[in-house]
Amino acid sequence: MLLAFGLCAFQAHANDSMARIGTHGLELVKSDRVRMATERLDISTQRIQVRYQFINESTVDVPAVVAFPLPRYGWNPGAAMIDGNEYPLRPFEVKVDGQSVPSRMSRRALLEGRDVTVALRRAGLKDAEVFDTFGCRGSECEFSPRVAAALKRMKALSIDGYPTWEVEEAAYWDIRFPAGRSLKVEHDYAPKVGMVYSVPYWDGQWNEQMLPSPARRKDGERGDPACLADSARAEVEQRVRREVAAGAKGVQVVLRDVEYVLGTGRNWKGPIGDFTLRVQKEAVDDIVALCLPGKLLQLDAKTLEFHASDFTPPDRLVLHFYRVEPSR
Repeated sequence: MLLAFGLCAFQAHANDSMARIGTHGLELVKSDRVRMATERLDISTQRIQVRYQFINESTVDVPAVVAFPLPRYGWNPGAAMIDGNEYPLRPFEVKVDGQSVPSRMSRRALLEGRDVTVALRRAGLKDAEVFDTFGCRGSECEFSPRVAAALKRMKALSIDGYPTWEVEEAAYWDIRFPAGRSLKVEHDYAPKVGMVYSVPYWDGQWNEQMLPSPARRKDGERGDPACLADSARAEVEQRVRREVAAGAKGVQVVLRDVEYVLGTGRNWKGPIGDFTLRVQKEAVDDIVALCLPGKLLQLDAKTLEFHASDFTPPDRLVLHFYRVEPSR
């Protein structure tokens, strides 16, 4: 029953979900037999580790396909720090009860939300050009006149002739949930990390607009996805002013962000029985902002923890890690 196929949108890092396989890709589905008893999620800018315990509460084994959506990526010339994110996420390791399990990848090309994989192939691109290189080498993109004309007709090239589509991936693997038993599933991988920096103070000059503030997201969504306005922005501003008072010639604020989709955890039976999130800072002075229905507890100088029982997860977590760096 679970081995048919369809397709839905995948974005960012995400909780496991049951899926089915069909003619167009992966489709996430709900389970009324398997429950996510526990989830332990460790997030830093260097590594994401996820540990689940699933329990099949039925009296029969449940064979399934389990999918883990991965971050979208697109072509970028690699001219700045933030450009380093534009590549497929590898490696991605899956363990079931401590044993490594091979995973496969479902990939498709998206243009303004539309699946254009077949259209790009018909335009003359090979799969490596659609999914890996985007037809470019280094910072240069050269297409034959015929291919370029086809890509322009479908608006897959910018005015400057650069690829505009994105690639969406999901790792998936086969699994069997034994009747009446628990099963441990683990993932371990390096996340994609957004990076931007601003300079609110330099050589006696203030630029208040360069202090962090809730910003418009790439997908056009407005709001404050990391709950920056709650307290983190004030903490960053206080840190900047303290450095200025201490004689800093300049102060820059570096933001690293990680996004993780939790909402797919709602596809299992009931809420998550026991949920633990641990956030690991790179430096003691890093300032962390994220939205949660409760407080983060400080375990040590670099580790924060959130814990909840019978947890119904929000759609996603957006974590902002701020670092204030003075110049003397």
